[in-house]
Amino acid sequence: MTTSEPLVGVHAVAAAYMTTCALTTDPERPMVCWGGDDFELMANGPAGFPTTAMAKEVGSGHDADAISGGRDHFCITTAGVVDCWGYNQSDQAVPGGSWTIDTPTLVPDVPLFSSLTAGFEATCGVSQADGSVTCWGDDTADRFNQCLYYSADYLDVPGLDEPVPAP
Repeated sequence: MTTSEPLVGVHAVAAAYMTTCALTTDPERPMVCWGGDDFELMANGPAGFPTTAMAKEVGSGHDADAISGGRDHFCITTAGVVDCWGYNQSDQAVPGGSWTIDTPTLVPDVPLFSSLTAGFEATCGVSQADGSVTCWGDDTADRFNQCLYYSADYLDVPGLDEPVPAP
């Protein structure tokens, strides 16, 4: 695929710092990413800065349902199962993984998620089973409502007693 070819059948898109990925209904190109490849965000091996879009099969070959981009990592869900890749210094992609993960990799020991969001150096998902929230990565600024600085472990986010005021 080159940048002049149209991208059709897109059902989800997410942007990270310098990379964008789209999920498509095309079985030949289930995920297409373009932009910078810093921290291996293109999910195709060694990092670099290509200028054309690249097709890349996701996860175990199943069509992903949703995608979320953090600053330097991406996560996809397929029937609630989570795969992430990219920069992983704070374990925001895959806890216990290497600093950079170059292909979509299963996030172990988390529930099936109905939704997922990747942030700057953290990722959180909503459980399909009970609506609880599980997060992993950097807890700076109390992102997980746990008063921790950093956690490589998965944390269940406790409920709040009062509504959170709008910024």
